[in-house]
Amino acid sequence: MKKTLLILLLVLAVCLMAACNSGTGETSGTESEAASTPSGSEHKATGYLFEYNGVSFGVGSATADIIEKLGEQTEKPYTSNSCAFNGKDTVYYFASFEVSDNDETGDLVIYSIYLKDDTVATKEGAYVGMTPDEVKAIYGEPSESSDGGFSYVKEGMKLNFFLKDGVVSAISYYVNK
Repeated sequence: MKKTLLILLLVLAVCLMAACNSGTGETSGTESEAASTPSGSEHKATGYLFEYNGVSFGVGSATADIIEKLGEQTEKPYTSNSCAFNGKDTVYYFASFEVSDNDETGDLVIYSIYLKDDTVATKEGAYVGMTPDEVKAIYGEPSESSDGGFSYVKEGMKLNFFLKDGVVSAISYYVNK
């Protein structure tokens, strides 16, 4: 059951990273949507946080407070109708990670952070390429576990460690609804 749940979570994450285009082909080549959310809104990160370029943020953070501070994106953001939430999702692409937000609440709020390689790490020091035992030495025993990976649940979010060939192949911070 846990393996099936983790596989479903992985499939959902892949769908969301692909932005589940509803056929409209709508894309966003600017960051003006993110800038339209009032800075300093009541949206606060919960659970585990990610830090990059001196900016600490997580699931639940207001996008406008974060994206421009992270630096240059490797691709233009991609916006489409959400397949997991109401409203629209936007994926922001950086060299070693991706950030996804949604406008369901009327504000753009981060619901996912996806770490792709070992040039970035969680705030606690976990990174792609570590063994499961090294990650568990940092976080303790996981909340959920399967052959495909394991997760830690904290304050409305999940920190997922995906495994391939016995090592962490990707890490995601994800809203736990």
